[in-house]
Amino acid sequence: TTGAGTMCKSDVFPAIAAGSGALVAVEPQPFTITNLEGRQVEFRPSKDLCHMPILDLKASCGSGNFLNGESVQAVFSATASWIRRELGANPEDLSLVFADGDSMADTIKPEEIVIVDRSKTRRPGDGIWIFLYEDGLFIKRLQFMPGKQVKVKSDNPHYEPYTMTPDDSFRLLGRVIAALPFRRL
Repeated sequence: TTGAGTMCKSDVFPAIAAGSGALVAVEPQPFTITNLEGRQVEFRPSKDLCHMPILDLKASCGSGNFLNGESVQAVFSATASWIRRELGANPEDLSLVFADGDSMADTIKPEEIVIVDRSKTRRPGDGIWIFLYEDGLFIKRLQFMPGKQVKVKSDNPHYEPYTMTPDDSFRLLGRVIAALPFRRL
């Protein structure tokens, strides 16, 4: 392998390219990467890794982003034991998306990748959620109130909370359980 040319995600992670979500047992294909010394070396992903899609979506921490479809932009890989230990989650229930806007700062910063547990929608409770509402895709802190009311709050004090009565346009997509902050040092 020379490292020249394009590498399709379907070559490395065929089931993700087919849209099946997070994977546990993928037969990974080797590919070429540049190592720390700047040399091209063959990389063969471990069979013990779970591969979670980083979706090409930006969920708004502000006034809402439109959902125009989604695709896999990249893949985050970790062992199932690490995911269960560090996140307390089943790898097959996780997706990752980009946060957009500053209404959830300092909890979630703009452009951070958040980890979403899709299984939590079965029994929703108070917490940070990614949801669809009136054609917008949001990340907000939700508090479920009596009378089917939902209080929507931002962690940034510059944004006022509001209460809504969910209708047919409201859909919980998953609970945000972690963020991947990347800091320049």
